[in-house]
Amino acid sequence: MKRILSSLLLLGTLLAGTAVAVEIRPDTTRTSLGNCFEYATTAIGARPDSNTQWTQNHSDSVNPGFVKNDFWLRCTLSVQDDVSPGTWFLDLNTASLREVELWHYHNDELDYSNLTGTNYSFDSRRLAYRKFAYRIDLRPGKHDIEIRIRSRSPVALSPKLAPAYFWFVDATTEQLFLGALVGILAILALYNLIIFAVLREPAFFLFFLALLAGVTWRAAATGFGPQYLYPDWPEAHTFLMRCGGVLYVAFLLLSTRLTLRIAAWNPLLDKVALIYGSALVLLVPFPVFAMIPMLTLSAILLGPLMIMLSSILAIRHQIPNAGFYATGSALFLVGGLMIFLRMSGVLPYTIATTYAGDLGILAMGMMLSVAMATRVTEEQSKTRAAVTEARMKSEFLANMSHEIRTPLNSIVGFSDILNRMKLGQEAEGYLARIQKSSQLLMSVINDVLDFSKLEADKLNLETKVSHTHQLLNDVEALFAEQATAKGLDLVIRNDAEDVWFLSDPHRLTQVLINLTGNAIKFTQEGTVTISCRALHATNEPEALLIFSVRDTGIGISPDKQAGLFQPFSQADTSTTRRFGGTGLGLSICKRIIEAMGGSIAVDSQVGKGSTFHFRIEVPTTSAPAANAVEHADAQLQGNRILVVE
Repeated sequence: MKRILSSLLLLGTLLAGTAVAVEIRPDTTRTSLGNCFEYATTAIGARPDSNTQWTQNHSDSVNPGFVKNDFWLRCTLSVQDDVSPGTWFLDLNTASLREVELWHYHNDELDYSNLTGTNYSFDSRRLAYRKFAYRIDLRPGKHDIEIRIRSRSPVALSPKLAPAYFWFVDATTEQLFLGALVGILAILALYNLIIFAVLREPAFFLFFLALLAGVTWRAAATGFGPQYLYPDWPEAHTFLMRCGGVLYVAFLLLSTRLTLRIAAWNPLLDKVALIYGSALVLLVPFPVFAMIPMLTLSAILLGPLMIMLSSILAIRHQIPNAGFYATGSALFLVGGLMIFLRMSGVLPYTIATTYAGDLGILAMGMMLSVAMATRVTEEQSKTRAAVTEARMKSEFLANMSHEIRTPLNSIVGFSDILNRMKLGQEAEGYLARIQKSSQLLMSVINDVLDFSKLEADKLNLETKVSHTHQLLNDVEALFAEQATAKGLDLVIRNDAEDVWFLSDPHRLTQVLINLTGNAIKFTQEGTVTISCRALHATNEPEALLIFSVRDTGIGISPDKQAGLFQPFSQADTSTTRRFGGTGLGLSICKRIIEAMGGSIAVDSQVGKGSTFHFRIEVPTTSAPAANAVEHADAQLQGNRILVVE
């Protein structure tokens, strides 16, 4: 009953006004109805009456801009008698009306009415189409169309009437174009997500978020969202239309400040961009943009304006790829400005003003993607060049080991010979200094050359039958005198006496020497303990060897322990001056142990000492035959051996 009364009231309203009738002839194909409509506004919920002032529209588009009240349209179609009845489509050419209600009368009788909009589920539409379109059975006679629109966003329509065939052709062409645009944006978003997953750079993730927001925003604005993504969730459309563009601009601005490295050459501009972009993101959950629609458009246009300003300044500072940002933001601004002027009623509803915004978004996305891809390529080229240069330096230094060690070995050797001669007291003092300095220099050179070999991947590991007893004895013999001179107890504990294994004894000894030397160096009193134990299951071909070097020295604070195994790193910047050293020893130890498939770690407390321990998994073997060793010794007896280093 309510619907019948409403229809009678509207019919009376139509009869009270006299709109210019549009004639539909047999040769009519596509007809623009924009200049055929009359429009009026009423208070929300009120209906036009005999006192309502109707205004004739004089352009192909209807652009009232922001309308706070109910906006009404009406027109009359006059179908000639010689026109064959058929299905036509009235297309309002918009996908963003929160509430739209249409009444169709044929010869003053209600044919149908339909209430729908983005505030309703998609199945409320009479025609399942992304835009608001209506199927009209045109028969000879008079057809009256009455439309009520309620929307807090700018209203911009370009109503067209066309037979079914022509409408389907136009709709399919436009659908393919907009689908390709949204699809390209989605591909760009996925591309930047993959780049972020590989490089872990925040700029690419922020750009991905920007493109993702742009995809969902354009999907909502073009009607693909309500049709395919959230047909039963109108609240999602309201949110995306209100905030999709804002999020797109916000993340775009936050990504730009990182890519152009604005903080390095203009900290104030960087801070402004950070605050503005972050503020937009934080304001999105609140209905600020819904209450002030102009704020949304202002935010969307101000963001690219800041990007363009930043890119122009970046060009002046010779920042690579800033030109892409300037071009992309300029195209976006032009497109956005055209959309803004069309929605405000300044520009007419044409193909250029219809798709300018979408093309601007696409152009900006592609320009910025090219810029970021170019930046990745340039940085990868620089990284490869730096790695190649570093490798060449390391290889050069590793190959220079003989040339560097030979003259130093001569100095050490001849100083030893001089030390056996009877010299004056003053000469002996000088000779002692020469010996000590040459030994220190030899230690430094050995560390640098070993590190360069490791950097150049030229560390060659041997595989020999080894025994823990021999390793620990060699270390003890080397440091026993030094420990005694400092008043330290050097303790050896070997719980793996029965284990023979295959490994590189020279490199294991080198690690133990480094760790023991550090322990004695940093311990003023107490004990230095070197221990070894083996873990292996019965009848297993492999064993886990655990070596540890414990001291009662100065200890290392927890915040310094993380960088101990980094090259050229020491726990304290004053360590080099107090104790000497290059800071390479622990780094060399770590790389040797890792090359053997093991791991090394440290436990330490300040003032209580440190424990360095490493573990390696080695294949076990049986002890060599005693007669083979005796036979080898017998072959060497009575012979002179030349040792060449």
